[in-house]
Amino acid sequence: MARCKTFLWFASSIIKPEPENTDHYSPILGHEIPTHKKYGLDPKKLAIIFEPHYRPHLSFLLLHTVSTLPLDWPVLYVGTHKSISRLNDSFSIQTAQEKGRLTLQEAPSWVNYTDSEELQRLFSRIEFYNSLPPAVEHLFMAGSDSMMCSASMTVMDDWLNYDWAGSPWVGNSWHDGFNGYSLRKVSVMKETIKTSKILPDMADDSSLMDEVWSRPDAVVPNSEKSSLFVMESGWVERPMAYHPSAKMIKEDEGWITSNGRRGIWDHCPEVKVVMHMKLNRQKCPDLKPDEMAKEKQRLEQMTIDKEMAERERLELEELEAEMAEFEDPENEAGTERAHDLGKAMLHGDD
Repeated sequence: MARCKTFLWFASSIIKPEPENTDHYSPILGHEIPTHKKYGLDPKKLAIIFEPHYRPHLSFLLLHTVSTLPLDWPVLYVGTHKSISRLNDSFSIQTAQEKGRLTLQEAPSWVNYTDSEELQRLFSRIEFYNSLPPAVEHLFMAGSDSMMCSASMTVMDDWLNYDWAGSPWVGNSWHDGFNGYSLRKVSVMKETIKTSKILPDMADDSSLMDEVWSRPDAVVPNSEKSSLFVMESGWVERPMAYHPSAKMIKEDEGWITSNGRRGIWDHCPEVKVVMHMKLNRQKCPDLKPDEMAKEKQRLEQMTIDKEMAERERLELEELEAEMAEFEDPENEAGTERAHDLGKAMLHGDD
């Protein structure tokens, strides 16, 4: 007996319990998603809809997301006990869960829905990404104020090569918007957060976006390409989704003109579900023939100006590349060519 106690003491002194994993929050998001093999789901993909409140269009939004995404995308709704109870009253929602495409999960205590700023900071923390199922690489995040278009010519899988894709921000055309509607690579998010110099308590999702974009090896779409992923402002033909904000609807040319709205409704009538629509008798009157002609001319001129600006940008890039070659001290031919070009410019030669 004494020998047994001695052995137990010796074993306990060298076999220490595993330390708690503090790199993720508990419980893990999506821990109730069904077995991927059974339902044909891709474990590398996950779509998350964050919405704390039950809204009349929430059932439609979730079912529409399930039907519009490719079949191997699991959709996870993170809500509250009250909102999930209301959703489960829907037979269609129950069917989507039985088929494995939709999972409803109450928000863990570490998801603070009462503080929007804290929620933004959450998405910039490595603990959040470590709280996802370990195989997830492609994370699509959206709220209840965006809508995918079933008539879109592109699908979510067409964007998987990008580190981050979202709606372009006005005034900063090379940056994409954040979690209102975005697709991101989890591995890139983790690596970016680990190497970031921003203090965790000061970072939010927009600062994480900046950090990702500033990476020398970043794979991100330009503003024109981003608008095809999701349109929030400006104008683009047949985007994959819309994320309309109240400010943009009131001020942006793509939304306030009759022709612009008609183009949006014809391509994506389901976007009306997430917008505050007016009754028919309250809507803006249609343009008169002469007004329509002026509007068409204005839009055509906008297209011409955009094409001209793009040509000027490409010419400038080509000139800068050529000048960089001239400035190379080891490139004698380039140096001579630079002198010749300088003389030609002085004499006004072409």
